[in-house]
Amino acid sequence: MEETMRDLGLKVHVIESDTATLEGGDVIFTGKEIFCGDSVSTNEEGFTILKETFPDYPCHSVFVEYPEFHLKGFLAVAAPGVMAVCDNTWGRPGWEVSISCVTV
Repeated sequence: MEETMRDLGLKVHVIESDTATLEGGDVIFTGKEIFCGDSVSTNEEGFTILKETFPDYPCHSVFVEYPEFHLKGFLAVAAPGVMAVCDNTWGRPGWEVSISCVTV
C-alpha cells in the first residue's frame, strides 16, 4: 500500500513506534481541523503522533465508548461545514466534545 501511495505522488507518514495505534476509522479531517477517536483501536500515543504530523491543523480527541469501534461509527463530515452525528448512546457524548472545539 505504501509503495502504491508513493507511486501516486502522495506523501506517506509512517508511525515509527511499537506501541502507538492509530485506526483510520478514528480520523476525520474537516478541511480545517482533525478529529481523532480515543477508542479501542487508537491510543494516546497514536493521537500525539497524528498531532505532531499535522501541526498546521487543530487536532481534537473524541472519546469513543465501547462497544462502538471507532469515531466514524457515529460522527462524519456530511458536507463542507456540516457534521453528521448519530443521536444515540455514543453520538451524544461525541457531539458534546466535537461542538465544543469546532473551528469556525
